[in-house]
Amino acid sequence: MPETQQAERESEQQVNELENEEVHPPNDDIAFEEDANLSQGSHSTGGCSSAQKKKGRGPGIGVKSGHGIHLEIHDNRIVTPQAAHELTAIFKRSITGPWIRFSEYPASALQTVIACFKESGFTCSLPEEELNVHLKEHIKRNFSQWMYGFRNRVFSEHATLDERLNNPPTEIPAHIWRDMFNNWSDPNWKSTSDKNKANREKSEITATGGSVPMAKFRLDQIKKTGKEPDPIETFKKFHVKKANGEFTTPKAQTIHAELKNKEVDKLSQGEEVNQFAIYGEVVGKQSRKRVLGMGYGVSGVDVFGPTSGQGYSKRCEEDRRQEKVKNDEMISMLKEELVEVKNGIPQIVEDTLKRLGVTLVESSMAGDKGVNDEDEDGDEEVNDEDADGIDDENSSP
Repeated sequence: MPETQQAERESEQQVNELENEEVHPPNDDIAFEEDANLSQGSHSTGGCSSAQKKKGRGPGIGVKSGHGIHLEIHDNRIVTPQAAHELTAIFKRSITGPWIRFSEYPASALQTVIACFKESGFTCSLPEEELNVHLKEHIKRNFSQWMYGFRNRVFSEHATLDERLNNPPTEIPAHIWRDMFNNWSDPNWKSTSDKNKANREKSEITATGGSVPMAKFRLDQIKKTGKEPDPIETFKKFHVKKANGEFTTPKAQTIHAELKNKEVDKLSQGEEVNQFAIYGEVVGKQSRKRVLGMGYGVSGVDVFGPTSGQGYSKRCEEDRRQEKVKNDEMISMLKEELVEVKNGIPQIVEDTLKRLGVTLVESSMAGDKGVNDEDEDGDEEVNDEDADGIDDENSSP
């Protein structure tokens, strides 16, 4: 078969695999949209060597360096898609043992993946120790999802046990895959898996993120507007299906309706409207160090403060601080304008008199003359009374 036809067939197969793969991120509301080719690397040699180039598939994914792309982290999450894809690819080609849980993943293997990522060419302004924490957290958060992806792809394509055992993913050596398969067959693991599946099916709220996770959206909005996006509208954005505009679940629709009703009530009553405070009132306390509907990285402290009863969150306090700064600036400006008006009153009076043809000196003299006339009239009246009285007293009958 010609090489081009072989490449087309393999490419089509990859698309089919991706369509059949139903990944449920176990620890996040949303996940980065993984490239269909991310998993097409090679077996690890234990270091940072490049994945082998496979015939008809082009260069291995994950080999390409970051080319100086700046790694951004927001809400404790990697929000640079290229970096997330690179870290995923490095992890998948660095599997050297049958570890199906992150708790089993050796520290040495974790450090190898982190070291390889640092050599991929991305730039980051964070201290190395802090960067290591974020990289470890990203691997921990996505570990179960990556394992599910391996298992689901093989199990979806092959029905029998023998077929599943003898057709491991391209990234995993056959002997390691066999041990992983046996671990997944363990009754304890199957029991835990069934419980997790039941919990997912009972979930009353589901987010839709696509390739734009919540954390990245919030960061983009901060860059664009200078402030956190409205949490009420953000909730709607990530809980409405793009295809038909409907909410993902009735529970999500109910929550959004309650949020909007509270916002309208406060506006109609002339109260201060703080969307984060409203969100906290409707959603309630945090669960497992997370806030419902806000995605990974936003903790209860961000919304409810250090404890659930301590009023506004740090975001609310920041909003209030910014509002106070604006009010103080407005008051200062009004005071300056008032001083300018007061200082300008004498000039306004003088200009008005000039328009009337009266100088300020003439006006002052006219005022003095009026006062003197009043005094003279008063004296004359008193003298008349005294004169009459004297005449009356001196006159005889």
